[in-house]
Amino acid sequence: MKKLVVVAVMLSMSFASYAQVQGNDTVKTDTIATSAPTGQPSTATAENELPQVVKDSIAKSYPDAAISEFTKEDHDGQTIYSVKIRTKNNAVFTEKYTDEGKVVE
Repeated sequence: MKKLVVVAVMLSMSFASYAQVQGNDTVKTDTIATSAPTGQPSTATAENELPQVVKDSIAKSYPDAAISEFTKEDHDGQTIYSVKIRTKNNAVFTEKYTDEGKVVE
């Protein structure tokens, strides 16, 4: 009986520590990752680095959505923004836009 109690306590402690680790995962918001000249992503904090035309395109397509973060990349001389979007239902997805606000397919 004593062994059973010890095993039950150890299992519950394992689950509690697992839940604490899972609970510490947070989503970055209001953080913008942009490409540095080296091609490696770097972190910036100014959302104004995303062109207004891209923001307007997102707002038109997803009126109640928020931009979580984005990356800026150069593909064959064209600037592409990979934008992580969070809807009002907390669905998160990523879409790619040109610097003219057009969706890249």
